[in-house]
Amino acid sequence: AVRSILTSLGMLKFNPKPILDLICDWYQQRVTDGKELESRDMSTLLIILAKLNHVPFGREVLFKKASEMLKYDEFKQMPHGQTIWVDIVWSLMVLHRPVTDHLSTILEPSFVKSLIESNQHVRCWAKLLNLNAEAHLLGDQYKGPKLSNEDIDKLSQCLPAPGAAKLKFKKM
Repeated sequence: AVRSILTSLGMLKFNPKPILDLICDWYQQRVTDGKELESRDMSTLLIILAKLNHVPFGREVLFKKASEMLKYDEFKQMPHGQTIWVDIVWSLMVLHRPVTDHLSTILEPSFVKSLIESNQHVRCWAKLLNLNAEAHLLGDQYKGPKLSNEDIDKLSQCLPAPGAAKLKFKKM
């Protein structure tokens, strides 16, 4: 039921901060009490919070648990598993959570190649570029792979053009 509420808020792009904080409190209490949470609960929470640009404070236990329990192996066999994984790691980054352990799975050349070769993953290409930039910003803290200049060019050229409304806004 809580995941459904979160999903609805995300679909509506409705950001009621007190309600989102209460939902985070509920999840954190479950983590603190040692109650089992499904990966899809944690992934939905992260993705919706990032989508709504809501960074809850004082939820370190919750985010540490989410970061520990969400692993690429769990998602890679799912339909659209790669896209979901990019969304999860990008969400952690947007929520100012450590992503060093997860970045290497996304910036791994074979992962990047399969995303580029499959047109169904176009919507996550900008996120992939964002995550690569984060890897560069982390400096010595991140020792894993990064996108090649060739991959950056491919991803940049293939991004969808901005809509008419955004172009009109830029002209002002």
